[in-house]
Amino acid sequence: MKLICRCTPFTPTPAWRTRYPDELLAWAYRQLDCRATNYLSRAVVELEFEHKARITTMAVDQWFGVAAETFDGEFKVYVECDALEDGIAYILRRFQKRKEALMTNTM
Repeated sequence: MKLICRCTPFTPTPAWRTRYPDELLAWAYRQLDCRATNYLSRAVVELEFEHKARITTMAVDQWFGVAAETFDGEFKVYVECDALEDGIAYILRRFQKRKEALMTNTM
């Protein structure tokens, strides 16, 4: 499990927690060429048309949980986060890395 957390700098960071949401979100904005006002729309379009994937779950208890998978169910990503935008950015990054790896392996 991965947790994208906007914790204070004084909070201990276990190995399973990632504390780089600002950089991750900035990457997503550049990747999608968007702003905060249209970020979610662009992210859904990117997943659908570039990665043949969709968001399958958005839920909340103590944290948000976000899941996405390819249409064929072959590749799935799940992340917990304290801001949905960060979770979506993480999912986009994972799908982009998968796409790059697939392109490298097929060339």
